[in-house]
Amino acid sequence: MGQTVEQHTKKIVQMHSLARNFTARLRQEVVTKADLVDKFGQVFEYNKIYFDKWAGECVTIEEFIPRAFDKHINNTGDVCGDEDVDMCQKAQCFVHYTYERSEKQLMVLDIQGCGYTLFDPEVASKEASSDGEYLFCTSNLHTNAIQVFTGAHICNEFCKLLGLTNLKQSDS
Repeated sequence: MGQTVEQHTKKIVQMHSLARNFTARLRQEVVTKADLVDKFGQVFEYNKIYFDKWAGECVTIEEFIPRAFDKHINNTGDVCGDEDVDMCQKAQCFVHYTYERSEKQLMVLDIQGCGYTLFDPEVASKEASSDGEYLFCTSNLHTNAIQVFTGAHICNEFCKLLGLTNLKQSDS
């Protein structure tokens, strides 16, 4: 894709930081509305991730969590978790939230982690590249992933609590 390993690894950190910012914004929205805190409950978070070089190799460093990962949504936009479980519904709400709050320019996908701590996000952007440079990482399935998610997503109680727009009505 015309990127060095270092450029690609730094883009991983960039995606993680973007996803972390979105979870912080969502948390802020929930806690500033007193009626939402009890109804919405716990909000996802991403821990910090760091870029470094070790033995000449580019690496990312993040906290080790010694539990099994659950995957709720993959980078193609497909839901792969149990849609009847609050955690999966919140994952879908989070993806919807990122799409709406970015003014439909991008979507944080690959929602996976341990409990409410998420790891290794992917970003699908409306445009695949800018000024000849590929945006985010090679796993950016851009409009394809966005269309898969928006085409299948049915707003759940968490989307409604946040006042998110019904994707079926807003894109028609």
